[in-house]
Amino acid sequence: MPGPLYWHHIQGTGKVEERRGAHFRGGAVRRSVRALGPQRQQCRRERRDISLRVGTLRPGLWIRHVAGSNRCRATTQIPTVSLVLGSAEDSTMEQLANRGNGNYAYIDDLLEARRVLVEQMGATLLTIAKDVKLQVEFNPARVKAYRLIGYENRRLRDEEFNDDRKDAGDLGAGHSVTALYEVVPAGSEEPLPGVDPLKYQRTTLRPGASGTNEVLTVKLRYKPPKGAASRLLTRVLTRPEDGAAPSRAFRFAAAVADFGLLLRDSPYKGAADYDHAFEEVRQTLGSDGDGHRSELLSLVRTGKELVAAAAVTQAEAR
Repeated sequence: MPGPLYWHHIQGTGKVEERRGAHFRGGAVRRSVRALGPQRQQCRRERRDISLRVGTLRPGLWIRHVAGSNRCRATTQIPTVSLVLGSAEDSTMEQLANRGNGNYAYIDDLLEARRVLVEQMGATLLTIAKDVKLQVEFNPARVKAYRLIGYENRRLRDEEFNDDRKDAGDLGAGHSVTALYEVVPAGSEEPLPGVDPLKYQRTTLRPGASGTNEVLTVKLRYKPPKGAASRLLTRVLTRPEDGAAPSRAFRFAAAVADFGLLLRDSPYKGAADYDHAFEEVRQTLGSDGDGHRSELLSLVRTGKELVAAAAVTQAEAR
């Protein structure tokens, strides 16, 4: 049987439904906010932080309830804003947000709470587009190979881009998304994994692909907040001028990606190291009035110390 936390959630959701009906106003922005923090419970003779595991509750039960609740009220759906407090399971809250057609945030201190609920309130609470999908096509005449960094759990199959039945992420007011690709330029002598030639078909460039300076085409498909049919936007990125320096924002984003690859000890991290990531962040701080970029410096420093401590522990264990 599900544990008490599950039933408390069900009862709380029922109260929300009652109040929503009593205070319904057309055109108003409505959100269901679920905040989850760690709870100390005696579990199998150990004291440990547990969130969605009180009694014998499985996180899937809660997630299925949220998804079923939204399906039953598709015409008056309330997207879910999930707030993860402290050391609760943010992976579960991410699933709640996905199935509840909303978003989630991990809040571990007052500064992060201010960023999510004050500075970025529009992006958190006000949805301007739903089921947003992005598709990028590189010009083989300009790009020999490419690899998307991250977004492993957000990737779609090619045919799902035009399928309006496929659920995707929502976009809030003032919200921005950054995607980084590792690119090997055409003409590079860098070796790539070999692939046998196709037996029944031949891939050729379209006429004009080699004569243009287009590097890639980005297609964005989205639905209006109350719409059912998606709309398509298309933009083309051309080759920058030779010698053009990357912007400060680009360098900062690349440093964040380096840090992520280092934390995961990714086989694609290349020559990246914590010292280089730290220096790149430091050089691209800019005005940093809100202090968010400076906070990343502390995270990079902490990551380096944790890796060093783990290395010492492993050496001592031998």
